[in-house]
Amino acid sequence: KKPLITCGISPPPTIFSPTSCSPSPFPKPTGIPSFSISQKMEFSSPYPNKINWQSLSKHQRLQSLSQIESSAPPSYKSNTIKEELVLQYVRVFERQYVELFQERERLALVVRNEYGVKKFISTFIKPTLLPYAELYDSHAITQFLHNYLTYEPLPSPHQLPSIICSPTITLTHQKGDSFDLSILYCSLLRGAGYEAYVCIGRASGKVARAERLYCPEQIRDDDDDYIQYESFKDANGGTAASADDVGANGAAAQQQNDGTASVATATTKKKSKYSLKKRMRLESEFDQMQKDKEDQVAGENGQNEQNTDDSSDQYIHAWILVLPNARSMAPPTPHPPGVPITTNPTSTPHVPLPADQPYFIETSTGEQKPITDTDYKQIEAVFNHQNYWVNMQENVPVAQTDFDLYNLDNWEYIFVSEGSDDENEGLGASLKQPTENDDGNGAPTAADTVESGEHDTQVLDLPTSWVGRITLTKEQFFSKYPGKNKRIQYMDATIQLYTPYSRDDCLTKSITYFDKDAPSKKLSEHLFYENREDKLIRRSLYNASVSVDDTSPPVQRSVKHEWFAPGRRKGSSIEALKEVIQVKSEKNEYRFYWDARLDGLEKRIELFHPSTSFYPRKIVLTFRGRTDFLSYRSVTYDMNTQNTASGNEHPTFKSMEERSVLKMSEKFERDSSKIADEDVAKRTFYLNEGRMRLLYHYGPDKITHAVREYTKRGDMSIDIVDPFQARPKLSDAISEYKELLNAEKNCEANIRSANVEMKSILETRQKDEQNVKYVTTIYDTLLNQPTPEEIEELKRKERERLEKLKRKDVLGSLYPKEGIKSEEQAREIFKKCLRNMRKRLLERAKILEARLTHERNQINRRRTAYQKTQEGSERNEEEFVKFWEDTMFRMGIIRKRVERNKIESKKEYAQLQEELLNDDRLAPFLQRERKKFFSQKESLETDSMHSPSRLAVSTRR
Repeated sequence: KKPLITCGISPPPTIFSPTSCSPSPFPKPTGIPSFSISQKMEFSSPYPNKINWQSLSKHQRLQSLSQIESSAPPSYKSNTIKEELVLQYVRVFERQYVELFQERERLALVVRNEYGVKKFISTFIKPTLLPYAELYDSHAITQFLHNYLTYEPLPSPHQLPSIICSPTITLTHQKGDSFDLSILYCSLLRGAGYEAYVCIGRASGKVARAERLYCPEQIRDDDDDYIQYESFKDANGGTAASADDVGANGAAAQQQNDGTASVATATTKKKSKYSLKKRMRLESEFDQMQKDKEDQVAGENGQNEQNTDDSSDQYIHAWILVLPNARSMAPPTPHPPGVPITTNPTSTPHVPLPADQPYFIETSTGEQKPITDTDYKQIEAVFNHQNYWVNMQENVPVAQTDFDLYNLDNWEYIFVSEGSDDENEGLGASLKQPTENDDGNGAPTAADTVESGEHDTQVLDLPTSWVGRITLTKEQFFSKYPGKNKRIQYMDATIQLYTPYSRDDCLTKSITYFDKDAPSKKLSEHLFYENREDKLIRRSLYNASVSVDDTSPPVQRSVKHEWFAPGRRKGSSIEALKEVIQVKSEKNEYRFYWDARLDGLEKRIELFHPSTSFYPRKIVLTFRGRTDFLSYRSVTYDMNTQNTASGNEHPTFKSMEERSVLKMSEKFERDSSKIADEDVAKRTFYLNEGRMRLLYHYGPDKITHAVREYTKRGDMSIDIVDPFQARPKLSDAISEYKELLNAEKNCEANIRSANVEMKSILETRQKDEQNVKYVTTIYDTLLNQPTPEEIEELKRKERERLEKLKRKDVLGSLYPKEGIKSEEQAREIFKKCLRNMRKRLLERAKILEARLTHERNQINRRRTAYQKTQEGSERNEEEFVKFWEDTMFRMGIIRKRVERNKIESKKEYAQLQEELLNDDRLAPFLQRERKKFFSQKESLETDSMHSPSRLAVSTRR
């Protein structure tokens, strides 16, 4: 099929001459600032930390950029010969398009980059795969870019932007309009293998201005019926937002929240065991059919009126179109090895759109939206790094647009593919219809664009992108947000995001919900943490008015709920704290990872009396997986006992030690190895009444169970279900009574130990909150690097260690712990050190003398044996001579060692004496000895400098 617009340009022969070195025949673009061009081919910004780009508008950022000498490559500031040829080719296309379609808007074909150089818009896209496993899926890429970048609306919403920034500059500034962000989105999605295109068209003002009405996300609170969270849901329609997917899957919920409908809560109510069947609704199918037809007609009329009335609310906008291909239908990327998985039991899971259908990505919010979204009004053109397509489907809604880009009836392209291109394989494979001259590539070829008899000798292809390499350092990747924090404001909520490790409390996300009717009234606050040593991952604070019944006034209720990740330890034991729920003046609930504890504790519930909130009136413990089948234990305290607890100690546990126990109960699960009449289901100890009650499990097909009751006065009551069953003997009853007394003591001891453990847990939590510490993994090389202050501290400690090794403590263990108190004590220590030194020197001298004596004895024995047995034999004589020479050589060495030891011993002795006299701990008490020793030393050195023997004699004296 012949295209509607033909661009017949005869290129100059010098352009396609490989040996031509003549300058380009095209004039050099004007309006380019004068910069010193660096020869670096990779764009690296030298100023990302010197200017606060977030506080500047696009015009101010470009103005600041022109005043800074940048290291951008030459391709940013000039065009090659082929790029100039492409610009001329595109201008001819644009001129013919304007002549044929005068009523349509101008196309964004040739735009200026940040340096004022005119470029073809498709060359702005640079497909890049960043070296991070987390940025391989489309959802992860869009979420990262949405958090990392800041969206700004177009200054003129009804005009195309005059300047579009390159992806490298957008990534450096972390800010841009819809065109800047869409090009960066498309570059990364294309690098990850997705068939992404940039759409240029018109959208509603809500999308173009990135208006956020109601928070579309939720937080799931499981088992909330026990805490009665439903009282907090009526005010704002939901509890909180997801911890990881800010902006994900919010389109459908946003449409539901436009003014009337509230966000449905994600909490699940426990289904009642007893429920009535719903009656069948008797309605006429014909009436329902007629009603549906009327609603459909009314909806179509309303849509047409809305399209007519809302024509002024259509703004120029750019977003992303993703067509299905093999990459988009691939399973999600598994979690990279070595990277810790943050457990978040409250986040709303990301539900992706169907992979076999095209969908949009809104760059202002990072949301994935279906093509049926009514916020997108019109598509003028789409483009990628290979071509540019003009939408020829006029007056067709976006939802009904055919996205088969190679259908020449619906889309008009600019460049023609000369042959197959590996990069184009699979493009539009699910949408493209095969043609007669299809080359298998999916892109129109030269044979598809001419009639029979015509031939194209040369086909102009699109040059490679002039954009430098898109890089993202580890610091930039882990920073996540501009300035390490980001704020998202809704009408009913505020979301504050923080970079991990940027705050002292390790807070990474804060979500605050407000009342829709009273925006200043805070309903709930949710704080999310990461990498804390105490394993705290979330804290939620609820505050709402609860009506008990229609007659009583509402009661203000405050709830604090904390979640902990597995792995909490206290020394060598596992604490296994999972959740903490505190309802002010009502109850405290502590949940544990029961499978990680030896006692199988699952919950601890403390119920308070309405008159006081300092100590509980009842404590309930639940267990799971125990070998003794224990599942429940409770204790009830006497509320009339006076509390004398001091203000510094935890009042709950201090008061429990002083108050008396009214009742204790224990419940057991069914033991299949016993019959029902012998398997205890519950035993209750009434301590104030002095009686004990046993309830047994129900037998098969029984509606009653056995009951036994004992009192400490000696009374006994036994109820048997089976009348033919023999009553227990008196001896068995007495034995059971004694076992119950021991069980009562054990139950009371277990409750006391559980209280002590809980007190220790609360004290640890208080210390953790006062001194928050963070943890890192061994895979995090960025955070594990020591700071300059830590390096200096390590060097200082190493120097102190080496100096300490060099300095030997001459006193050693002789120095008393309490210190030297008198002169006699100092003189005694001084003499004892000298005696020990003299003893060690004498022992060393004895060792040398013993070795010398041993050699003498050896040579004497050998000489005697030689003279007696074989005197005159030549062989024996040679052996004796060799032995004699070796022995005499060893004896000579030993004699030299003996002489040297005598000299060194005298020096060591004198040196030790001098060190002792100069020691700060002994010197104040040995002034007379110091004066005498140093005077003798000076006189000896003056008389004979080279005579150590005289000095030794003086020292000995």
